[in-house]
Amino acid sequence: VTVTDPTADRTVTIGNEALNLPQQTIKAWINFNGTGTPASNDNDNVSSITDNGVGDYTITWDTDFSAGDYSIGGATQYDPGAIVAIHTTSNLLAGSARIAVYVNSGNGLVDAPVVCVHAIGPLG
Repeated sequence: VTVTDPTADRTVTIGNEALNLPQQTIKAWINFNGTGTPASNDNDNVSSITDNGVGDYTITWDTDFSAGDYSIGGATQYDPGAIVAIHTTSNLLAGSARIAVYVNSGNGLVDAPVVCVHAIGPLG
């Protein structure tokens, strides 16, 4: 694949297909330690993490999304297993996402040593 004169809208054409990179790339991500005071191991487009309680965090974006209709996903390191989800009491906001780390199929919240979250969608 050869890219010549990329355009400002970051559109790459491969054969007869156009791929709009702003819509189809990760716009923000974080890998953090969720035990004690949350601490970022590394991130992009994240300004802060707030600890709202055990397994309950708010991630604030450096650059807001255009609305709260973007997509997030996540993973965590915890034994015997946990899931990362949008917190049940909050919707995604353009400037932040409140997430929860649930253990044992949603039966409780837990602080995990590694929590990873990524977000995809149009930035504001």
